[in-house]
Amino acid sequence: MKTLVKSRLALTAVALVSAFAVTHIAIAEDAPAKPEKKERTERGPMGLLKDLELTDAQKVQVKEIMAAQKVAREALTADITKSEKDKRKAQRDLREETMTKIRAILTPEQQVKYDAAIAEQKANRQKRAKPAA
Repeated sequence: MKTLVKSRLALTAVALVSAFAVTHIAIAEDAPAKPEKKERTERGPMGLLKDLELTDAQKVQVKEIMAAQKVAREALTADITKSEKDKRKAQRDLREETMTKIRAILTPEQQVKYDAAIAEQKANRQKRAKPAA
């Protein structure tokens, strides 16, 4: 008797799992295909530099600036003496300092493009921050 109950219970479980799987497959086939995600662009200062046609020397300088910024950012993150609010402000200051250092190694033509890219990035950030009306 116990084996009959166990057999029926197992058969019911298999039937339920099978029904769920068939339903899930049918729903998945009917669902529209997701559009492919856009390739993620670089963010921060490096994303702003992609169209500036940097010289090899400028690329080396940018890498050095970014390496120093990374060390400073990691030290800031690890600093347990600062509040989160103070850390956020310090990170903003560090980001601004890094962007200023990068801008200083650019030619005047590159600076114009860099400034335009920063303005565009800022406008996009503000657009995302404001909910659509």
